[in-house]
Amino acid sequence: MTELEQRFQRLSTLTCGDFSAHLGEGFDLSMEQQRLQLQLVRVQALSPPPSVAQGRLPFSLWFRGPHRPRLVQGTFCIEHPVIGALAMFLVPIAAEADGMCYEAIFA
Repeated sequence: MTELEQRFQRLSTLTCGDFSAHLGEGFDLSMEQQRLQLQLVRVQALSPPPSVAQGRLPFSLWFRGPHRPRLVQGTFCIEHPVIGALAMFLVPIAAEADGMCYEAIFA
């Protein structure tokens, strides 16, 4: 199994509670030859679809980063000292006064 595959597999076991404990903390995002600091600013449980009988409940994460560079929607390597390295799909959702917001949804 490749390192990227291991990161995706690890994502399937994480829950809303795993991230709630790190609200307000920094996450490092690696892209090409640059590292960005993102701050976890929101962790929200989502209503599961009626067809979901068991398993992880869906949730979303919001990260805030700098205005530049502005990331495009895509999969990025994100690292946290406790959670570890993850391959996470981020979508830009809002430009705010204090930075750019990105969302990741876990179903």
